[in-house]
Amino acid sequence: MNSSNSTKWNERCNANGRLLGDNDRMFQFLFEHTADAIWLIDPEAATVVDCNESTVALMRCRSRADLVGKQLEELLPLEQRGASASAAAQSITEKLKNGNRKFDWTSRRFDGTEVLLEAKAETIERDGQRVIVLVSRRASEQKDTEGPVRHS
Repeated sequence: MNSSNSTKWNERCNANGRLLGDNDRMFQFLFEHTADAIWLIDPEAATVVDCNESTVALMRCRSRADLVGKQLEELLPLEQRGASASAAAQSITEKLKNGNRKFDWTSRRFDGTEVLLEAKAETIERDGQRVIVLVSRRASEQKDTEGPVRHS
C-alpha cells in the first residue's frame, strides 16, 4: 500500500458527519468477514449476546442461534463447570480490570472436543450497556503440544 492510499484511508476513517453510517457498515462488514472468532458477551448475565460466523465454525455448531444466549459456563470443559454460572465472565472481567487483555481460554466445542484459544478482550459501552468484546483464535500447534493452560 502506498502512502497516498494510506492517507486517504485514514482521512476517510477519521472523518465526521456523513461518513458515520459508513463506519457502522464497515464495522459490520469486518465483524462478519474476519477470520477471527468474535464474541459479544454480556458480563452481567455471562451469556453470549452475538458472534460471527468464524465463531460458529470454531465452536463446530450449526449456527449463531446455537451460541447466542448460551452461558459461558456451558462452553467450558466439563471438569471446569459447576462454580457460579457467571464464573467465566467474572474471570474475563477480572482480567480486564487488571489490565490483562490477552489470555488463554480452554473451551468445549459443540462436538465435545476441547480447544485452546488465544483470546483478547475489551469492555465497551454501547447505548448504556457494557459488553465484552472477545476476539479469539485457536492457539498454535506448538502451544497445544505443551498442554492446555486453563483459566477459570
